[in-house]
Amino acid sequence: MGTTLKFYINENKKSIIDSRYPMYLRIVHERKKSEGRIRATPISEHDIRDHLLSRNKL
Repeated sequence: MGTTLKFYINENKKSIIDSRYPMYLRIVHERKKSEGRIRATPISEHDIRDHLLSRNKL
């Protein structure tokens, strides 16, 4: 049996303070499940665009 890795967002738990949604990770391996919340740092659109542009220049 294989291993499944799934990322998902829980839309029911939207933060009132900053309007962000929590992201979770679920791993299933040999019918054993593990799940946890991922703490993510917001990345600005400007940073993403700069990263993509620098990759394309190579």
